Amino acid sequence: MEEYSKSLPYKKFDLVKDMEPPKELFIEVRMVEDCGEIFLPETGIVKLQKDTMHYLRRSEVEHFIKSGKALEL
Repeated sequence: MEEYSKSLPYKKFDLVKDMEPPKELFIEVRMVEDCGEIFLPETGIVKLQKDTMHYLRRSEVEHFIKSGKALEL
């Protein structure tokens, strides 16, 4: 499957990324960086300031966690 993913014209599409569904749809995160006011499609406008904690959809904050701007609690 990994070879097939690499052969696709769209390199950003990863078939093996999430083989198991997430345990929780919502997670608690603590912001490590100030990101200002952000519009999240499911949640709406959220003010993500450093050292604040939020309970948000995993799919909406996953990129903040991966980039090191937020920590999953």
